Amino acid sequence: MQVLVILGFALLAGGVYYAVARQYGMAVARTSGVLAAGLVLLAGILVDASIVFVPFGSVDIVTQNGALTNRILQPGMNFKVPFIQGVWPMNTQIRALEVTHSNVFTRDQQNADTDYVINFSLADGRLREIAENFRGTNGGDTSIADRLIRPRAEYWLKQIEPTYNAADLLTHRSEVAAKLQKTLDADLKPYGIDLAFVSITNISFGPQYQQASEARAAAEQEYEKELTVLKTKKVIAQQNEVIAEGQAAANAKLRASLPSDPNAAEAIVQMQMIQLLRDKWDGVMPVSLGGGSLLNLPQSMLGHAQH
Repeated sequence: MQVLVILGFALLAGGVYYAVARQYGMAVARTSGVLAAGLVLLAGILVDASIVFVPFGSVDIVTQNGALTNRILQPGMNFKVPFIQGVWPMNTQIRALEVTHSNVFTRDQQNADTDYVINFSLADGRLREIAENFRGTNGGDTSIADRLIRPRAEYWLKQIEPTYNAADLLTHRSEVAAKLQKTLDADLKPYGIDLAFVSITNISFGPQYQQASEARAAAEQEYEKELTVLKTKKVIAQQNEVIAEGQAAANAKLRASLPSDPNAAEAIVQMQMIQLLRDKWDGVMPVSLGGGSLLNLPQSMLGHAQH
């Protein structure tokens, strides 16, 4: 825009010279025309040195003979004293500081490689102070992120993450980011830095943690397997116990129901044997029976069992 201003005044100076030459001749134009054109060019240079165009998203701090003043030029066209006053540009937009591979040890001594992003802006009322303390080599505040924000963020991250185990750190990543933002915001407020948002984008661990995680997963699977077997055995034992208790109760009732007559008791036992043969016998008679065999029964009873 300032180039266009100078070009416009140059064209105007040429027009003045041409007008003088045409009106009064070349002899007069060589003196008066050159002087008039020169005055027009000088006016153009003065106007150009007085106009300041501030882009959107930034402001300019006016300097007086190289020293910062309290005058702030807002976005748009502004004016200053030419050659005496200058400007120092400052970015007022929200910016992002990206930090990668920040190494922090967790509570269980795992090396956590953390990537995070800090979104910040500058307080309008502290711009001069920030410019004085953190001015870059070509104007602005280019060194504030490296000289102030990143060192403080690294310090607080090393205070927060070691309070977590590696596994907890992965599951509570948003909680860690919230703690970092709270502590860092309180730390940077006195310097005129406003935090908009802090996010942890990635947390990774070394190969040793990966191996330990795989071993832990295998151990947990084995534990669940053994626990299932143990529960199964417990259920079977409980079932056997119930069956045994039921059989004992049945035997007790049977004994209590037996008559006192030995012959009658013997008949009941033989009837139970017949019932046993009916359930288990395959219908084939053994070739020979010993004298003490349980199957050495009267033929009448065996015939009854076959039926």
